[in-house]
Amino acid sequence: MEFDESLQQAVVREVLEETGYTVEVGGPIAVHHFTKPNTGRDGRPYKSVRVIFAAAVTGGSLGTLEVDGSTDFAQWVPLDEAPSLLPRADIIDVAVAELTRPS
Repeated sequence: MEFDESLQQAVVREVLEETGYTVEVGGPIAVHHFTKPNTGRDGRPYKSVRVIFAAAVTGGSLGTLEVDGSTDFAQWVPLDEAPSLLPRADIIDVAVAELTRPS
């Protein structure tokens, strides 16, 4: 996320860059955090807080717009097939677990 943007603005920007879609951001689905000791450039501990939001596609077309970034391609995958994707970011497992958790 950029220094001057809200979480929701960051979601809109990141989704556009990484998928080509414009979205309307809904509420948070899950919050995940982790820490790593002494991994920062200055030797200090590192903490990551990740928020997964619901979102509805409102326009655009599937295709990565990011240049020299971390995303090679984007695709739609049925939720039940997501755990079999390799390699995949660990945040996918967090989202799938939350979305498939019994109510």
